[in-house]
Amino acid sequence: MTNWPAPRWCLGALVSLALLLTPAAVAAAESIPQDARAALKRLERISGAPVKLRWNEETGTPALVAGELSGPSNHSPSWIAYTYFERTKRLYGLRQPRQDLVVTGFRVEDGVSHIRLERLVYRTPVWGDGVELEIGPKGVLQRVEGVIHPGLERKLFYRAQHPAIGERQAAEQAAAATGEAPADLGRPKLYYLADRPGTPLVYAVPYGVRADGSAEGHVLVHALTGRAIRTVPASAGRAG
Repeated sequence: MTNWPAPRWCLGALVSLALLLTPAAVAAAESIPQDARAALKRLERISGAPVKLRWNEETGTPALVAGELSGPSNHSPSWIAYTYFERTKRLYGLRQPRQDLVVTGFRVEDGVSHIRLERLVYRTPVWGDGVELEIGPKGVLQRVEGVIHPGLERKLFYRAQHPAIGERQAAEQAAAATGEAPADLGRPKLYYLADRPGTPLVYAVPYGVRADGSAEGHVLVHALTGRAIRTVPASAGRAG
């Protein structure tokens, strides 16, 4: 896998909690569901050390978990990452982490491994959802940070959505929204949009080119109605 730029995730409305997760501290955090508290207690027992938490009230999942989150390991960074999410899947509202998350980037800086995973629902990525994990030189997981929307399968009534329009129509709608020619736009890609009621399926259509070769932003086009519903500049954060 190639190197990848530092992610710019929009974390939404965060409650600024920096908790040492003793049982008393966890119990005091009323915004954290009971099953999530239990998962955090198990994580602290595994690590044998205090764990720092920042909670995302908008998603109802952690924005940040930091500490000694695993023991030393000679396993691969991806194995360490998936093992963590298997242990904490209730905390993040995941059903099957090895299917719900896919590795999209990896780099090593000063001996620390950084691995990025993207959230999937029915093999389709979720716009803006992803996490970065930091693993120390001895294979100890130290930090997990990002955005995960829980329970999306339930919101979709456990059925995948399918687009009613094609990529060409999505590009035409994006062109109308940006004033650019369809041929000048990047290739549309399907995502689920978790922060909109109904978790609709959308096409993200890249527009413009910045100096580093990345898109200036994306137009999100509803894959069922064909309407352009949002324009997201690159500075506002994006998926993947």
